[in-house]
Amino acid sequence: MNRDALAFGWFGPYDDNEVECVSTIRDPVKYRGGVLASALQSDDYNLVAFTGNIVRDTDGRHEEYGGYRVGLAPDRRGGALRLFVRDSNGNEKEVAYFDERNAVVLGRQFGEIPASSVRISRFYTDGGKFLINWQDDQDSVRAVIYRVVPGEPESQWPAVGVKTFWP
Repeated sequence: MNRDALAFGWFGPYDDNEVECVSTIRDPVKYRGGVLASALQSDDYNLVAFTGNIVRDTDGRHEEYGGYRVGLAPDRRGGALRLFVRDSNGNEKEVAYFDERNAVVLGRQFGEIPASSVRISRFYTDGGKFLINWQDDQDSVRAVIYRVVPGEPESQWPAVGVKTFWP
């Protein structure tokens, strides 16, 4: 099988009906699809789509049965992910939509998340062995350090240190 060389990897056939793209460095493989900015119209939102198709024997046309699209959110400032399937009548139906603040699955809105309501107070060390949980529930600012125990519920991880920063 012939493979095309990439700067740091290769792309080519893998098996009977499969292809592979392999990175030989720590940076993962990326599949890039896009639309020229000059070609986008004001009502265009989709930038790339990946679909599962049946190819008709008679004319080689592809019939899409499902997939996902990556594109622009309605405000055109952020990204969005749309999942779609073909319904039993042959019509395309969007079954899930996600952007940075909204999630809609099977028509159920999971609500807009105000940017100020997202508070991240837990951080893992770069090796993943410890979790630092910032707390202010006792009128002070504290960092509680837990040892990560793989396979155990977080509620049972042992606290190995506490550092109070204020007051």
